[in-house]
Amino acid sequence: MKKFKILLYLFFVITLISCKNKFDKAGWNYSGPDTGDLKEYPYRDRMVDDLLENYTIKGLSKKQVFDLLGETEVVDNTIYYIIFIDFGYDIDPVHTKHLEIKFNEKGIAESAKIDEWEK
Repeated sequence: MKKFKILLYLFFVITLISCKNKFDKAGWNYSGPDTGDLKEYPYRDRMVDDLLENYTIKGLSKKQVFDLLGETEVVDNTIYYIIFIDFGYDIDPVHTKHLEIKFNEKGIAESAKIDEWEK
């Protein structure tokens, strides 16, 4: 019986570890079926932690960030990548999560963080 409990525990731990997705550019940029104006990125939420833990974004140029993550919206000196947007049952979002990368005046990334908002 003790061996069974140990095997069950190992199975549980391996399952938890394997649930976390590793970052890959194709999965990051996959937007699923055509949803019109609003794009959904079903894999980004599972990849963003690995991206921030295992890739050095600070110090990259905008071109290097675009090469790694693909092009997206730039506002002033900040790039925003949609992780997810939940509209609930309304047209206004009730929960958003973005990857925010800020650049200095020379176009070099100074910070990368998750910006999350929930109503």
